[in-house]
Amino acid sequence: MWIKDMADIRQMLAGMRAKTVGKRRNYSGKLFPHLTICFGLLLLAALFPAHEGYPESARSLTADGNALYSAGKYDEALKAYEQAARERPEAGEIFFNKGNAYFQKGEYEKAKEAYEAAAIHTRDPSLEARSQFNLGNTAFLQGSRKLQSDPKEALGLYELSIRHYQNALKIDPKFEDAAENIEIARLKLKDLMDQIEKQKEAAKEREKLQKEMMQQLQEAVQEQESEIKDNQSLRGKKAQNPTQNFGKEHERLSERQRKTMEKTGEVAQKLSELQPQDTSSGRKAQEQSVQEHLKKAMEAQKTAAEEIGNQKLDSAQSEQEKALEQMKEAQSKLQDSRQESESKSKPGQNEENKGDKGSQTQSDQEKNQGQGSSQPESPQQPEQQQTRAGEQQKSPASLREGKEQPEDLRNGRAVIQEQAQDILQEEKENRLLFQESHKGEYRAVEKDW
Repeated sequence: MWIKDMADIRQMLAGMRAKTVGKRRNYSGKLFPHLTICFGLLLLAALFPAHEGYPESARSLTADGNALYSAGKYDEALKAYEQAARERPEAGEIFFNKGNAYFQKGEYEKAKEAYEAAAIHTRDPSLEARSQFNLGNTAFLQGSRKLQSDPKEALGLYELSIRHYQNALKIDPKFEDAAENIEIARLKLKDLMDQIEKQKEAAKEREKLQKEMMQQLQEAVQEQESEIKDNQSLRGKKAQNPTQNFGKEHERLSERQRKTMEKTGEVAQKLSELQPQDTSSGRKAQEQSVQEHLKKAMEAQKTAAEEIGNQKLDSAQSEQEKALEQMKEAQSKLQDSRQESESKSKPGQNEENKGDKGSQTQSDQEKNQGQGSSQPESPQQPEQQQTRAGEQQKSPASLREGKEQPEDLRNGRAVIQEQAQDILQEEKENRLLFQESHKGEYRAVEKDW
């Protein structure tokens, strides 16, 4: 079962939260309402103002961009951030704010690039943690977009989101939003893995039924070909012995033709009962075409059986040949449908969504499920963060871990055996143990799938 709404998640997390969802403290200690993405617990880290070490023009442009962002004018905000970036191209805060604007536009790939740049350019642990946090949000919603088109890729993106949240928690052990989002992403991950397993079982059953249909239809085609030959043979006998009574031979051939018609009908019935692997209009049209060919074949077979019974073998053969032609057309299309199903079930065969912009509407729907508001924050005064000459810039952990998905996918299957409450309880215990035993220390969140 899919997690349907916010109420389901809140119920599962009841008692685990020590503060309200609607009001949280931002990273300068002031109260403000978080932007909520998709559901109430998945949050977007706040905007950063430019620090006092920036030129006045860069600080002013960043402040203008933040105000435009808070007003929902994301395109204009991006223009302001771009101008500020020309003044301070190494400023992590500006990259971070650009990422937030792209995120709100639903352009997740650009948001991801901006957050990664923010993590690379900054030496402020707070900003790096929030960049990792928002990278987690970005991966999570990219996964949500892939649920229908490519569940396996969605699985990898959910796992990537968990790693980003864990990275944020490693940098800032008190980052409770990151811990909560780990719980949510794990629930979604387990739910999706269960769904993928069910789809695999359904695909196996469908493949089995398709093979049975193909075999049954092949047998019906062979029988129809045999009956055409027997019709020709009977006509030859009648031509050689015009006075002989061949009534019983007509009856037997007519009965065989009816049985072949019934077998063709059984194939059509199985096809109508077969649960489609996808409900695309193209697949439906393909299966409807197969059904139409089978229907025409059965009509011709029925007429042929009647004509044979009436000892009209010439007209019966014409109908038999029509039936055979329709059966072979159905056979060909059914084979094409099967091959298409097999190719779609292979990893990497699904088409990528064409650009983040094309999914703008879906992004809006996701964000509207409980979206909060954001007010411009008072300018903060963090320390100067210019990169020293010759100093090597660090790479975010997301870039180091980007190629680990296949191993994670294999390890992730263990989660299927766990209950959602077990996952939440273990995460709670890990967090409490960390807070009590390692105050102020750094420790990785244990990976349990």
